[in-house]
Amino acid sequence: MSLLPQAQAQQNACTQPVLNAVNNQFGDNFTPADVGTGKFAPFPYPRVPGGTINIDIFVPPQDQPDGVSPGRYPINWWTYLIGYGPTLHIPSGPGGLDSPSTLIFSNSQFTAHIDSAFPYNPFGLLIHFLKDVLGIGGHSPCP
Repeated sequence: MSLLPQAQAQQNACTQPVLNAVNNQFGDNFTPADVGTGKFAPFPYPRVPGGTINIDIFVPPQDQPDGVSPGRYPINWWTYLIGYGPTLHIPSGPGGLDSPSTLIFSNSQFTAHIDSAFPYNPFGLLIHFLKDVLGIGGHSPCP
């Protein structure tokens, strides 16, 4: 199944910001060459127009990091305080509200995306639920 050119362009545009967030958070140097293709190519979830773009990262054995772990990581310091702002999310695996296409986390593979809020902050939890989960106000593919 091929994507419409607009959807493909959106996925390509979101790959680098997600990689940058992972690299900045964990001090790694992942590149687009580490991002899955084919069945594991970047995908939107939820599967609606503008759904958050998820990328699957496959780590070569010689480059396996020890610091990457599942969790939610605000990209800006002020997001901790106010709850709103881009937040890197590395899910531990499929299930719950995460896509069934999410990889099970390991040192050799994981899925990452950027949410629009930090759900460990009460205000951020409300924003995340309304915007990222329910899509009220529209989903953001890479906030």
